[in-house]
Amino acid sequence: MSDESPDPSAVIFVGGCDRSGTTIVSRLIAEQLGLIMLPEAYFHAVAFRRFGADVSALVALRHWRRRSWGLSVDDDRRDMRLAPYLRECMSDIQESRRGRRTPLRTVESTPENIEIGSTLLSEFADATLVHVVRDPRAVAASLRAADFGPTTVQECARFWKQRVASGLALETSQPDRVARVRYESFLADPTDLPGPLAGVAPSRDFTFEPERDAILDPTSRQLQTQALAAVDTSRIDGWRSILTPEEVGMIEYECRELMVAFGYELEGSPDARTSTQRLLTSTRSALGELTTGSFRRLVRVARARVRHR
Repeated sequence: MSDESPDPSAVIFVGGCDRSGTTIVSRLIAEQLGLIMLPEAYFHAVAFRRFGADVSALVALRHWRRRSWGLSVDDDRRDMRLAPYLRECMSDIQESRRGRRTPLRTVESTPENIEIGSTLLSEFADATLVHVVRDPRAVAASLRAADFGPTTVQECARFWKQRVASGLALETSQPDRVARVRYESFLADPTDLPGPLAGVAPSRDFTFEPERDAILDPTSRQLQTQALAAVDTSRIDGWRSILTPEEVGMIEYECRELMVAFGYELEGSPDARTSTQRLLTSTRSALGELTTGSFRRLVRVARARVRHR
């Protein structure tokens, strides 16, 4: 390690629809560029999205997910603005792992980063945002099995469209700082870094070492551990054995133009329902989402609190 010529800073935020592979994409980026892989923060996204860039760190620290970074509401720096506070915390983590505080060499993969991308890019002048896009059929198949988020394929498809729309808006407004990663293509060749991400210099002094550089979040340790395993490209088409042809048709009906634009082939049966039938299905989905989604969120919070006792 050379102190005379430290690596240039590289702060990378990865975002996209939940279950789009943001964690594994972050790991592959960390390997290519020699970065520290931070746990999903999430608490920062909630605070920025609700209160904007001027929010204080204390607001974010009231969220239980602060524990993913080992933070406490009693932190002496809690009155700082959130963005400078996050940078301080990133530097603390880097110093504890690599013995070097600055420049920062980190990647963080909260999916909701895509909803606060403009704030992140304005507050972190050296940051790059990665927009991960995954086949909505695979996303829906995974989301339905999760203990959070939408629970029907129709709601999953609409959720995917919402997140993709935010990502496309960021790509359009800040093309020099937002890189799109198509999940399936990136898993096939992670050395092919797209757009602005290709301009981030690899580390001269560090190669990625999982035991040192991958910091696991205790609330999602199983998911992150899977992301650190060898890449299994067979999972890309796993949705084919999970979704029915009718469900595939419903997703493609909702996401058709975006899927075509991203190069996903349409394969499902045409959605032959009338507008009235679609309205009834949507109403039932909304009621089911309200009930099942609320229950799953309660279970998830309860589990997380038990882990942190």
